[in-house]
Amino acid sequence: MAPLLDMITNYAFSNNQLLAGSTPKQQPSLDDDKLTLTLEEFICQLPQTLTDGQNLETDVLQLFRRLDLKKEDWIQFAKFEPSQKYTRNLVSSDGKTYTLLLLCWNPDKASPIHDHPCDGCWMKVCEGSVTEARYSRTDADADELVCTQDATFYEGAIAYIADWLGYHKIGNPSKSQPAVTLHLYSPPFDSCKIW
Repeated sequence: MAPLLDMITNYAFSNNQLLAGSTPKQQPSLDDDKLTLTLEEFICQLPQTLTDGQNLETDVLQLFRRLDLKKEDWIQFAKFEPSQKYTRNLVSSDGKTYTLLLLCWNPDKASPIHDHPCDGCWMKVCEGSVTEARYSRTDADADELVCTQDATFYEGAIAYIADWLGYHKIGNPSKSQPAVTLHLYSPPFDSCKIW
């Protein structure tokens, strides 16, 4: 089993305009775990969940589990650039509590090893599969890393990473098929360290 919390471009969110001009639907109660959420409803609940949650990692995981994400919901954000390993496409951001990105992975490509200078990153696999290699420092003062685990996440899987868990790289293991993942970063950040 993958290390989940179970064990554990071009559109922006502004003026309550979600997903290129649509308006938010009535928000389901955060307490009702049985309700599924559309992408718009999920986005509406992000700021409250990220600021009011008692246990940020599991509260956001619960929200992700309720997200009923269909291809027709995310395809408008899916932009692939063949000359890049992957593309980061903005789905939504409020500029202070979160950024939601759709990452489009070209076949047989991976990110560099990197950190997350935020409260963490939640990821949901929308299409295909991705691999994750996690790393930790060999010594608190050293910059040398050692791989501590490898996992593969398939369509529908949800994963979480934060620096206290280690650093990681994500990649598309398929030699011929693209992969698509939805990533939530809280709070937004401009840069990260890569190895």
